[in-house]
Parts: sequence; C-alpha cells; structure tokens
Amino acid sequence: MRVERVLTFVALYLGLSTVLALVLLAGIFPYHPKTVIGWVLLFALALPLTLLGEFVGEFFWRNRIAQAIAARSSGSSLSVLRLSYAFAVMLFSFALAFGVHRWLGVE
Repeated sequence: MRVERVLTFVALYLGLSTVLALVLLAGIFPYHPKTVIGWVLLFALALPLTLLGEFVGEFFWRNRIAQAIAARSSGSSLSVLRLSYAFAVMLFSFALAFGVHRWLGVE
C-alpha cells in the first residue's frame, strides 16, 4: 500500500513537471538549458516554481487592498485605481526579479 502511494506521487509529480516544463520552455523560447544539470533542474523545479508563482499571484490579487480597490471601482469598466495598483505590483515584481538576477550574477 505504501509503495503504491509513493509510486503514484512520483508519477503525478513527473507528469505535472513535464507539462509545466514544456509551458516554461514555451515561455522562454528560444532559450533552453544547455547542460544535463540545467535540464534536470528545469524538470525538478517546474512544479515548485509554478506553485510558488500561483501563491504569489494569489497574494497580490486577492489581498485586502486588491479587494478594496475592486469594490471601490466595481462600477466602472476602466479604473485608474485598479490600473495603478496593477502597475505598482508589476513594477515591484520586475524590480524584485531584476534584483535577484543581479544578486545571482546571471549574465
């Protein structure tokens, strides 16, 4: 029974990682890993990184501030307040990614 559960988990992890790795590869096309270690890391980290991205997205778009902005501007189809919040979140995300990129020394 225990071995079946482990094998099921491994099979599901590998299946989801394969699908998500293909999605990640499509997102960074035409770049791809050049080494065996790079490919292993891509497939091993595809699922955790995707889940992390989903949780971060939920945090930014479903928090109290975002809900208050949505409630305040629910009557209009185009809201400067919502656009400003989205711009600030994306600017923060890009600045964080740029900072991590520089900190890791990736060229």
